Amino acid sequence: MAWLWDDELEFGKFCRECDQYLALDYFTERSCYAGGRDTICRPCQNYQNKLLYRLRRENPAPVDGRCETCGGRRALECDHSHDTNEFRNWLCRSCNRKNRKDNEQIMATMRAALRARKEMNK
Repeated sequence: MAWLWDDELEFGKFCRECDQYLALDYFTERSCYAGGRDTICRPCQNYQNKLLYRLRRENPAPVDGRCETCGGRRALECDHSHDTNEFRNWLCRSCNRKNRKDNEQIMATMRAALRARKEMNK
């Protein structure tokens, strides 16, 4: 968030999921993240956990344990759409991370464009 002043970052941050600016108390402390806080607020994290539990129960992992993208036999993750909350596939971590990274870059660009448009319309 290069466009925010440093002192504004002390009071809150944007949730990556709901795109709301919230107080830091809404974010779990995590030393592995920049700023020491999670990138998703607690309400969004709770919602995601419940959603993943339901999707895993409704869509059991393949018996052969193979990633549906690369065919590798690694630990599988439940890939789902964050927009529609629909199950997509069972993927290995590297394939799921690649898909997520590509989608996050697209979404970050779209959010930046929307923010710029709002600033221009003020």
